[in-house]
Amino acid sequence: MVRFIATRLCWFLNDSLKSQDMISLGPLVQWLSFPIVEPVNVYDALKSFNWKTAVHVEFDALQYNGTWIVVKVPPRRLVVRCKWLFKLKTNPDGSVHRYKALLVAKGFSQVPGHDFIGTFSPMVKFATLHVVLSLDVAQQW
Repeated sequence: MVRFIATRLCWFLNDSLKSQDMISLGPLVQWLSFPIVEPVNVYDALKSFNWKTAVHVEFDALQYNGTWIVVKVPPRRLVVRCKWLFKLKTNPDGSVHRYKALLVAKGFSQVPGHDFIGTFSPMVKFATLHVVLSLDVAQQW
């Protein structure tokens, strides 16, 4: 974040010096006076109204999509923990576009063969799609 602020400050001063105008510190002071920091954990995020809203929006979307179901933990199995990630999306001028919260699973804690046997990812190959469409045209379905 500090590198981002320093880069933006250099751009601002560089643009001001190129235009040969007097440097007005008003916009710069206004821009630097209210830094918005991305929270590192959910406890810090819930203290801010905007981040709290982003957390609720993400959690509601996950529940609406049926991302998970609550089940009893089988014996000798570990629960896959999760973590909240926070990202501040900005416009090109540096103003805040939106507050984004993501709930991600810590899948690295799983042991293959013990916690899971296989994975499934619904993927369609273009060759398969081509064959199905060709059959559709040929059979006039």
